[in-house]
Amino acid sequence: MVRVKWFLLFFVFFIGLHAMAMSESTDNTGERAPIYGFTLDRSRWIEYANDVDNTVYFYDAKSVVKKNNKVNVWIKFGEPINDENHPHSFKEASALKEIDCDARLIRSIEWYYFSMKGEYRKYTSPTKWENIEPETAEDALLDEVCPRPKSIKKRWNR
Repeated sequence: MVRVKWFLLFFVFFIGLHAMAMSESTDNTGERAPIYGFTLDRSRWIEYANDVDNTVYFYDAKSVVKKNNKVNVWIKFGEPINDENHPHSFKEASALKEIDCDARLIRSIEWYYFSMKGEYRKYTSPTKWENIEPETAEDALLDEVCPRPKSIKKRWNR
């Protein structure tokens, strides 16, 4: 009986040491990968841009609606929630965007913000039309969802 008690005590001690060793991190790099405040259904959300402060942008491929030269599409963007260098008040935002493809204009129809504190805000007033600046997230979205003009073939008269 005494041997069984010693065996059990040794076994529990050994398992405890093993559990502590396995829980310690062996990563000594000091760098943490960005953790975003949202998860995405990869079958519908397509990444189209990210910027210098690690904001990542996605559009919902299933929400793209084209009518004449305008496109409506839902986007989602967020910033790393573990990035102390860029403290922001939101961890995720989504918006219904309307793009005038020919005029290179964009506006928001609706906005939804999810704050770092778990607060939810909704804005349903459309914004004014704004020009799409080259080499921005809006420009990348335009490239993704707007139909490209058909190439024009030049004919030379001889």
